[in-house]
Amino acid sequence: TMNIPSKFSMLIPPFRGQHVWKKVPKLTDDKGMIEVNEYQQSTAYPNIFGVGVCVSIPAVDKTLVPTGAPKTGYMIESQGTAAVKNIRTMIDYAEKHKGDDSADASSVELRNIPLLTGLCITDFGSDGAIFLTR
Repeated sequence: TMNIPSKFSMLIPPFRGQHVWKKVPKLTDDKGMIEVNEYQQSTAYPNIFGVGVCVSIPAVDKTLVPTGAPKTGYMIESQGTAAVKNIRTMIDYAEKHKGDDSADASSVELRNIPLLTGLCITDFGSDGAIFLTR
């Protein structure tokens, strides 16, 4: 037990993925977050896409207190847009090649990559901070 003098403290537990995801072989990292490629597509299952706080994004820097990359609303919207466009590409391919047993929609070349950088402005009452996410 440790005593830290403070007027206000906020503790946030580490993000963890849903336990059910960890039951799927090779879907998640050790914290249960879904591992995706640059197209938001699962690295293990091409028909699964993930966006937002459920995906594994490696930390940018090593810090004294382990932290993950910030997941902003803008970043998540960009991930969602890219995922939707890539899923649409796979659906269009499957519809175009319907009846062709040699066609595999999971091997379609995906091209939509989210923009994962953003300028964040935070308000701390009488103070604040500006930082760039990447």
